[in-house]
Amino acid sequence: DVPALDDVGNDEQQRKCLAGEDGSTLPRQDSVDRSPSYGVSFDSVPRQRAEPPEEIVSSVQSNYDDESVVSGSAKQKSDFQALKTEVEYRLSNILDCTDSQLSSGCEGEPSEQPAKGKVKDLFSYLDQVELKCEKGAFKGATGPVAVLPSESDRSELDFAAEPDYIEAVPKMNDLLELPPHQLARRVIKLSLRANELSNAMQLSKNHIATVRADKAKAIRTEKCALQGKLKEQKKHYEDIIGRHQEFIDQLIKDKSGLCDKVTQLTRRLDSQNQSWEHRLKTELERARDTALAAEKIRREKWVRENTKKIKELTVKGLELEINKMTATHQKEIGELKRQHKDELMCALEELKLQYEQKEADVRQGLVKERETTIERERQALLERFDRQVTEERNIFEQQRQHLLSEFDLEKERLQKEAARKAQYAESQLEDLKRENTKNLDFAQKEYVQMLKQREAKHQDELEKLQKQFESDFAIWKREHERKSKVELE
Repeated sequence: DVPALDDVGNDEQQRKCLAGEDGSTLPRQDSVDRSPSYGVSFDSVPRQRAEPPEEIVSSVQSNYDDESVVSGSAKQKSDFQALKTEVEYRLSNILDCTDSQLSSGCEGEPSEQPAKGKVKDLFSYLDQVELKCEKGAFKGATGPVAVLPSESDRSELDFAAEPDYIEAVPKMNDLLELPPHQLARRVIKLSLRANELSNAMQLSKNHIATVRADKAKAIRTEKCALQGKLKEQKKHYEDIIGRHQEFIDQLIKDKSGLCDKVTQLTRRLDSQNQSWEHRLKTELERARDTALAAEKIRREKWVRENTKKIKELTVKGLELEINKMTATHQKEIGELKRQHKDELMCALEELKLQYEQKEADVRQGLVKERETTIERERQALLERFDRQVTEERNIFEQQRQHLLSEFDLEKERLQKEAARKAQYAESQLEDLKRENTKNLDFAQKEYVQMLKQREAKHQDELEKLQKQFESDFAIWKREHERKSKVELE
């Protein structure tokens, strides 16, 4: 009968080890294969511990074989060591990610340092649990009793599918009472929760980066619009300057045309002066010829009359007197000729001076009239140019003041908009931080509360199992003593 019980105990111990492997390794594999996300569940974990109560009773009665207890403890220790290695690797990755986030701009968050300290406490706690597991395995190998997984082990798989929340590091004495696979599951859940928090923080950072990118895009758009307006204004003023230059060129052309007209008028006056001089000279020659012809006719007439008179009065006795009279007459004629010539020269000189004076007066009047006309036109052009330049300058100054006021208003509006967006981004960041802090506090409180409930439930189940184990051991002891007595008899 005893070897049969040993075989049954070995089978049950192997089933226990397999159940422990399923309960410890399957969540780890799921945590390794699946990336952490919000709402992580362990519904895919197979519940292989739902066995009939008769098999549990038979497994409890068959767990007193020393070799099966030692092999089961060694198997649990190896599984726990593998779980511990995986958890340490994942927690070290979380620490590295946390350190990189802190170094990249999150040093101001006060909740990162306590989380790092909690992870270090978890590492020390795992080492202590490993030591206690080794001591428990040694006691299980030397002692007469070993405990099989019960209904609480099956409840741990259901507990793994529930959300975990942590408020503070649990007490060492309370956690030391938990089995290794349960502790490993909780550490894995804590690592998943840390990954969720890091993902939430990364999403917040991505949102902030998106907001900043939108803000930069809006600023670039406003800058492009302002540059377009600046180009349009520059083109407008270049057109105005071009019109002004065209107007100045037109004034220069008008001035050159007026200079040409003045030159033409000067040439015309010179030609008129020359024609007047030629005309005066011609009239003087004609007047002189007329005077000479008239004098010649008058002299011939006087000679004929005197000759006729002399012929009538002259006699031979009066020839000397006639000669004397002829000489006197010739002398008078010469005197008259000289006198007439002097008078003619004086008249010509006076006429010449008179015409020269008239010519000088006409020339001076024309010159003054030309200068007056040129000065009047120059003053009119200068006044019109100054008036147009003043008008254009006033228009330009008004447009400049208007554009400067619009630019100042637009600049002030953009600055206010940028400040408002920055304040909105800061407020959103603060809201996200407060929300994350509230969620973390709520998760920690809920986790502590659930941990206390699970610990109380686990303690009750341990007491029930202890009582059941003592009663079963007493029954087995009585039966064994009875069988021993029967065999001895």
